[in-house]
Amino acid sequence: MENSINRAGQTITETLDQSNPVVMSLPAGSFSLHHELAVHRSAPNNASHRRIGIGLNYMPTHVRVDGPHRLKAMLVRGRDTYGHFDLIDPPSAERDAAALAVHEQVSEAYRKNYNEQVRRHEQKFQMRDS
Repeated sequence: MENSINRAGQTITETLDQSNPVVMSLPAGSFSLHHELAVHRSAPNNASHRRIGIGLNYMPTHVRVDGPHRLKAMLVRGRDTYGHFDLIDPPSAERDAAALAVHEQVSEAYRKNYNEQVRRHEQKFQMRDS
């Protein structure tokens, strides 16, 4: 989509029921919290500052990712007895250079696995439509 900040290039490929959309106006300084796969959008940002989005995945340690790239995670409570992720430490300070480098590694592996999921999805629908 033109002028989109959607870096992953996600698009909705299945039929979407648009007959009953829900509008949720947020006052300045507020935020919405929703599942990452929830279809959502925002009106154009006419403010003088940028809009910020944060993606979080909070899951139990028995969950594993079905992708070719091993991911990193931060253990926020309990113990990890499964070893499905490479565990990382919390940052030691705001904008800590080492933590920012780890964040880039985490994001890159996530993007690679996300792109693989998109490829699998497209392949599945190409096979179905053939």
